[in-house]
Amino acid sequence: MKIDDDVAESQKKLGGFNKKRAEGKDKSRPKDLKLKVRRLNPVNTISYLQILGTGMDTQDTSPSVLLFFDKQRFIFNAGEGLQRFCTEHKIKLSKIDHIFLSRVCSETAGGLPGLLLTLAGTGEEGMSVNVWGPSDFKYLVDAMESFIPNAAMVHTRCFGQSSKSDGVLLNNNPEKINDQIKLVDDEVVKISAVLLRPETGGVKDESATKSSDISVLYICELPEIRGKFDPEKAKALGLRPGPKYRELQEGISVKSDLKDIMSNNLKLCKTVSAENLLKFHLRPYAQLGLDKSGIPVKAGPTEIINDLISEIPEISDAVKQVSELWEGEEDAGDGVTVIEGDKNINEEPWINQNVVSRCLENITRESVEIVLLGTGSSQPSKYRNVSSVFINLFSKGSLLLDCGEGTLGQLKRRFGIQGADNAVKGLKCIWISHIHADHHTGLARILTLRRDLLKGLPHEPLIVIGPRQLKRFLDAYERLEDLDMQFLDCRHTTQDSLASFESNYNNQLNENKIESSLFSKGSQMQSHWKRGIISVDSSVSYPTIKNLKNVISEAGLENVISFPVVHCPQAFGVVLKGMDRVDKNGEIIPGWKIVYSGDTRPCPELVEASRGATVLIHEATFEDALVEEAIARNHSTTAEAIEMGNSAGAYRIVLTHFSQRYPKIPVFDESYMHKTCIAFDMMSINFADLHVLPRVLPYLKLLFKNEMIDDESDDVEDAVTIAA
Repeated sequence: MKIDDDVAESQKKLGGFNKKRAEGKDKSRPKDLKLKVRRLNPVNTISYLQILGTGMDTQDTSPSVLLFFDKQRFIFNAGEGLQRFCTEHKIKLSKIDHIFLSRVCSETAGGLPGLLLTLAGTGEEGMSVNVWGPSDFKYLVDAMESFIPNAAMVHTRCFGQSSKSDGVLLNNNPEKINDQIKLVDDEVVKISAVLLRPETGGVKDESATKSSDISVLYICELPEIRGKFDPEKAKALGLRPGPKYRELQEGISVKSDLKDIMSNNLKLCKTVSAENLLKFHLRPYAQLGLDKSGIPVKAGPTEIINDLISEIPEISDAVKQVSELWEGEEDAGDGVTVIEGDKNINEEPWINQNVVSRCLENITRESVEIVLLGTGSSQPSKYRNVSSVFINLFSKGSLLLDCGEGTLGQLKRRFGIQGADNAVKGLKCIWISHIHADHHTGLARILTLRRDLLKGLPHEPLIVIGPRQLKRFLDAYERLEDLDMQFLDCRHTTQDSLASFESNYNNQLNENKIESSLFSKGSQMQSHWKRGIISVDSSVSYPTIKNLKNVISEAGLENVISFPVVHCPQAFGVVLKGMDRVDKNGEIIPGWKIVYSGDTRPCPELVEASRGATVLIHEATFEDALVEEAIARNHSTTAEAIEMGNSAGAYRIVLTHFSQRYPKIPVFDESYMHKTCIAFDMMSINFADLHVLPRVLPYLKLLFKNEMIDDESDDVEDAVTIAA
């Protein structure tokens, strides 16, 4: 791709990039990890069960349980949101020994990649963990190798008979279905599994059963520990002194002499509804029972707003002022203070110097809205989820740009349960920038929900555009459950590729070779704008490309174009181009243009793709003082991101993908924020409001003026480093 010499020169001044990382050759030396061996004592151990998710609070998480011992941790199910839940409530994940899956599907395993990444980054010696599940789930774990570093030593423990017709047994001791399979047996706990297959009307067709159809019942047994006999309690239960006292001490059930009860339990069982963070203490025996002290107190919107006003009283006036921005009742062009008595908020004189872009003329509130579902990097945190951008085209459907873990949960928080279902049903396409886990591990959950919502209705498989490595991961999931999707390599959606497709398709040519400027396998990358050329055979993708053209046309889009960026092998940004419109005078109004950078260093391909953009959504992982770290990890600083937008003449710049070291508001220089906005989770940017977007920044500064940089868990820094 050619670029003006002055722009190319400006890119050189912005700093370099990590060549080895961009070429995929910077693999850190694998740690010599060994399975942990710990001495366990059942007598003085501490043990409890804790609920890590009920699946009923926001209906976006899966039920998950922690079985805690002094020197061992067991987690049952790792659905999406688990890692974020544990981070928010300061539950340490660094000592997890075993992860058990009750089924192998996106609902129970959607959070597994993120959890393994976090485990890989914690502890001085790294982490080794056993992952247990029925039959074919090994294929899913193996497919994670492309985005989980070698530091994560994952021991896949499959058990039960394979659901495939080859009848391969993946465990060394293949017990029959419904027999107990012993998994763990040590001094403090024995864990067994029972496989449960669905009823098939009396006809057994195991080859037609997917692994996601098989459920697992886990049985956890603690060893019996002889306690101190209490004769007073025995007497109260109607036992006379004598031989029965001795039998009871030996663990033998006895009949009460005075009451119609068996005296093997001093307590009666009762049913309790699970709640998040509810505990049941198992050891020591003196503490046996429920513990509700950790259950969070629920607060409604009124309480939250009252607390905020109490902390920042001037926020009440700020709400009124923000409302006036949209109503046009305020003249802030002279740089006057907009909140009387508050010297912290001033509108800048240059605010009204931004001329409204021609493409926004006659735009309505039902045209386009950008919803930032996830604005953090690496791993979910309390305030920022990982990358996802929802492009709402209202009656014409929607698109997702990246789909990190928890994307579905964010949709439900933003639109409600029914609204999120409608948004998923209306998806026209999902576009994934690169293979790193914080950009795609929420994909399977979205696809399976869409499959279920549209079951029995006429529809086409959803088109997923992504780097070619992503297909291996999706293929592994499809082995477990149907995702109802079509995959398209990002290389087939570059501008040159699409132009070649149009030309050859119209001429009904059967063979086509496309030149695409990407990282050439085995070739040296001389610079981040001079790359080798590879040939891509797109003939097999013709049907999917044709479907894509039809789908985006129905959505009112002229095109979806991918372009290579500098981050890791097969990393891309994307351009969404709206169709031209006609005003009441018959004149052409050019279509709007949204550009999303994905993860990248500053590069000329991005500038060229962003020329004249209505909105540039650009990653800004690091503050300006950390430019060396940005180069080392092939990310951008705030200043670099804004310079990219300015060089391209973008109308508005939205900064996102902030390091989780900035839990709420990142560090930035106000002097160059005149057409820039800082993104937050759930922020919705309607195109009808773009002209006032920069004015929001002072109010965001007010909202977070008392916030200090504070890591939300001891594991954040290590996990951010290894996953970046």
